[in-house]
Amino acid sequence: MPALLSARRRRYGIIHLTMVLVWTFTLDIAVSAEALRILESGDENQDGRYTGEDLELGLQRCRPGCLLRIGPHLYEDVSIVIENEFPEGLTIEGAGSGRSILRSPVPVGGPVFWLKGGQSGVVFSHFGLDGRKDEQTNLSQISESVGIRVSDLSRRGSDAGRIESVAIAHFLTAGILVRDGRNWQIRDNRVDDIGCHTSQPCPLMPGADADPHVKGRRTVGYGIMLNGVSASGALVESNRVSNVSKIGIEAFSSGATPGSKDRIRDARLIKNRVSGAVSVGITSNGGVGIEIIGNEVWDSGGPGLIGNGGAGISCGGPSEKILIADNVVYDTDGSGLRIGCKGNDVTVRGNRVEAACRRNLVEQGAIQIVGRKGRGRGIVIENNVVDGAVDRCTYALLLVQWDDVQLLGGRYEGGSRSAIYVGDSKGVRVADLEASALNGPSVWIRPDVTDITIAADVRIDRAAIRDTGATDLVFEAN
Repeated sequence: MPALLSARRRRYGIIHLTMVLVWTFTLDIAVSAEALRILESGDENQDGRYTGEDLELGLQRCRPGCLLRIGPHLYEDVSIVIENEFPEGLTIEGAGSGRSILRSPVPVGGPVFWLKGGQSGVVFSHFGLDGRKDEQTNLSQISESVGIRVSDLSRRGSDAGRIESVAIAHFLTAGILVRDGRNWQIRDNRVDDIGCHTSQPCPLMPGADADPHVKGRRTVGYGIMLNGVSASGALVESNRVSNVSKIGIEAFSSGATPGSKDRIRDARLIKNRVSGAVSVGITSNGGVGIEIIGNEVWDSGGPGLIGNGGAGISCGGPSEKILIADNVVYDTDGSGLRIGCKGNDVTVRGNRVEAACRRNLVEQGAIQIVGRKGRGRGIVIENNVVDGAVDRCTYALLLVQWDDVQLLGGRYEGGSRSAIYVGDSKGVRVADLEASALNGPSVWIRPDVTDITIAADVRIDRAAIRDTGATDLVFEAN
């Protein structure tokens, strides 16, 4: 296992946006873009330089719509606002992520691309964005250091756009931020080195910590963020996100409460690979109907963490109807999966967790599932595998404060106190699984558990199950 993990780390390093990059994408223009008239954009003002002004002039020629092709050049000082001026559609396409590179101004004054005004169907593809975070000094504009931002609070929203095959690096706050656009497709992009942290220093950005939970984090960095109900329906697929000072990919609802209509909905976060996120690799925070499927997440955490930080995949806030399935998570400072949803109807199925709890900051599980006060209702935990190498985790699986629990199938190995811990829960069925602890019982059932059934097909010696007074514990007969 260590050799495998080491090889993975070597394979996916930091990306550097330079004109000699060999990492590129095969051009794959959408059918809808083929119907647009095609314009080439280069040195529009004929001053011998390539800058954001040239791109602005190219967009002026593009109206009322076109496929604007950016030449294979390094464009300096790019900060462009795109408003509702392209009724016939707009695609901005580069010559490749390592050939067409657009750099933020210093000091930063806004995102490289800011889409606003209800312009729908916009496509960004095949270029690189460089936020120049190591050169930025404008503390008052940290939140504007973003690669692509879809955010305008218009009544229409900028819906149904695409971001494909774009390399984004060295921003202070976010690579991609979608707030006011439904049904976006964000695919095959690479986002790297976002935010400032002890492990990702910004030498010209001194000052106080930006987060009380992480010492040494100067700015909070997000790889890809979907923010609020107006970002519902997004597909985030096959992206590579690395080295962010907070969260790799997040579906977020600010200030939402259980039952609120203002929560992000029906987003699919699938087949992404996320490494080096200080707080969490992938998370739903207040979402409804969010699917987190088939992702690979590793190396979450970093110096300065307080509490159970550095999780691979998490669920928090008033999230409900969440599916977390078929993910592989390894090498995390905290839990591999940390399920802290305050809503109902959660499914955690077919995931594999290895080498979790590297720092053992608090008592924690490789898979840690904690409901809310008053409990969550309805969770299915099915066919997950926790590798026995989680020797620093207190438990392979920690489950507390849930009602109506189906714990079915899978294998849970490791845990310094027990493999499976169940506390403060009601209506629990355990079936068709195996568990073995490094020390202590395979299953530890606390006295505040009521109505728990252990099926006959559970592959655990009954003597390895510790019951400290649970009410209505039933062992089914063979």
